[in-house]
Amino acid sequence: MKAEAFINYEECIWSHEENTFESSDSLLYPHQNNGNPIYSKSLFDDRLLISSSESASKFPGYIDGAVHSVNSTAKK
Repeated sequence: MKAEAFINYEECIWSHEENTFESSDSLLYPHQNNGNPIYSKSLFDDRLLISSSESASKFPGYIDGAVHSVNSTAKK
């Protein structure tokens, strides 16, 4: 399986990216909107499925959530 024979792995620290992070004086809780059940619904007659760490029903917002999400989507 190609996914098991990867050559390289890289992570992005989103808080270091210019267009994905904004400083705030108030406390912001991480992952508070992740795992919303609306993301588990398919669209366009089951031709569009959403799969991401943030949409995962288990461990949303984390790498474990991304793995869970992609496995769930692959089964669909």
